[in-house]
Amino acid sequence: MIDLEPFETIASRPPAGRNPQKTAISVQQARAEAWALLSSNPPKTLIYLVDRLFAGGVMGSSQLGLHPRTLRRYIQKRVIDRLPLFVIHEVNHRLNELGLNVDKTENKIYTLGPVGTEIAKMRHETTPASGFLAYTPGRILHDLVANEIVLKIAQVARDQGWRSNLMSKYETSLMKDNSQILEPDAMLRLVDPNVGHEVLYLIEYHNEDKSTRALQKVRKYESARTLGLWMEAWDTEVFPSVLAVFQKDIVAQGYQAGVDEQAQGGCRFYGRTLEGFLNDPETWFDFNNQQRGKLFPWSAA
Repeated sequence: MIDLEPFETIASRPPAGRNPQKTAISVQQARAEAWALLSSNPPKTLIYLVDRLFAGGVMGSSQLGLHPRTLRRYIQKRVIDRLPLFVIHEVNHRLNELGLNVDKTENKIYTLGPVGTEIAKMRHETTPASGFLAYTPGRILHDLVANEIVLKIAQVARDQGWRSNLMSKYETSLMKDNSQILEPDAMLRLVDPNVGHEVLYLIEYHNEDKSTRALQKVRKYESARTLGLWMEAWDTEVFPSVLAVFQKDIVAQGYQAGVDEQAQGGCRFYGRTLEGFLNDPETWFDFNNQQRGKLFPWSAA
C-alpha cells in the first residue's frame, strides 16, 4: 500500500544528465545496485517513483509528476524503463480520444526497471507486476486509465483534507488454495486525518463493449465476500464498496443484472461512465438502490 500524496518538490530542477542508454543487467547486478541505492540515504524521488510504479504498474509522466530529467536519470540507473515510443504514441492518441487530454509528445510512459523491481521487492516484500514492456497498447491503456481514476479520486479527497493510500490489484487479489478468486483493478483507502476515520473502495475499470464480464464481477465479489478472506487481507471489517467505471453503457446493464440476481447480497456497487466520471468524479449511480447521488463521506458531511 502506498501514499498517494503528490511529490512535493516537483518544481525543483534536478541535475542535468546524459541521455540514458540501456545495457544488459543480470538479476544479481540489479539486486546489488538496489542495495547500493537504498543504503546510501536514498533521495525522496527514488522512493516516490518506485512506490508509485509498484502500485500502479505503469504510469505516464503526467501521472508521476516528476521533472523529465529526473525520469531520465532513473532510466539510466535502471530503476525505471520507458515503454517503446510507438506504444507511447498509440496510447497517448487513444487517451486523448477518451478525454484524458495528455500531451502526445511530452507524456512518456514508464514501468519499473530491473533495479526498481529489486527495490520494490525489498520495500514491499512481494514481487511487483512485470511484462509491461511487452504488453499491447490496449492493455497499457487499460491500466493507465485505471490509475487515472484512482488519482482523480485521490485528488478530490486531498481537496477535502483526506489522505489516500493505494493497494494495487496484485496486493488486493484474494487467493484460496493457491487459486485467485478475486482481482480488483485497485483498492483505495481514504483516511480522514482529523478523526482517523477511513473508508475503502474497490476500483474496476471496464473498456469492453458487453455486459457479461460485469455480471461475472458481481458474482465473484459476492462469492468472495461470503468467504471472509478479505477481512485479514484488506485489514477491514466492512466489505468495501465497488466503484465501476466503464466506457460503454452496456456494462452498467451487466452490473444491474448482477445486483438484481444477488438480491440478498451484501456488496454495494456504484457505476459511472468514464466521460461522466472525468467531468464529475463525486456523483455515482447506486445499482443497489437504483439512484444517483454523491458518494464520498465528505459530500454527506
